Amino acid sequence: MTESKPTFAEPLRRLAAQLTELLHTRLHLFGVELSLQVRAVLGSMAWALIAAAFATFAMVMTVVTLLMAFWEQRVWIAGGLMLLFALIALLALWQVRRRLQRLDEFLGSSTRELDLDRDALIQQSEKFRSGLMTELNTLDEQAQKAVKGAVMARLGVFLLLLLRRLLRARR
Repeated sequence: MTESKPTFAEPLRRLAAQLTELLHTRLHLFGVELSLQVRAVLGSMAWALIAAAFATFAMVMTVVTLLMAFWEQRVWIAGGLMLLFALIALLALWQVRRRLQRLDEFLGSSTRELDLDRDALIQQSEKFRSGLMTELNTLDEQAQKAVKGAVMARLGVFLLLLLRRLLRARR
């Protein structure tokens, strides 16, 4: 039983099939990761808005109560509360900035997987290229041998014909 040698297009078909499968898997991973990120952000934003609204109601009520209770010192109380609120706002902004800096890279898993895929494809294309170059070198060597054989055969025929003419010319 003889094994047929794979055609030139066969490795390209396999590469295209692998690329399609790879793309499908990565798009699925991207979709799952994006869905998780969106859910987390929306949930956090909803609770943050609820907390901010009720904190605002509490602060307004506290300010009104303090101003009514200490009407004669209302300027000092309003100034002190303004400084307190400004300090709390700065602290909150500092916390937000710190948390944003510590966040994981958005779609980090997808990015890492795509980097691995890129490296694997580069490695596979290098193997394919080296195999193709080996095959081309083999074909080139075979062609050179065939050309040398044809040249030698023609040279042999030419020499035989020349020898024949020389022998006829001597007679």
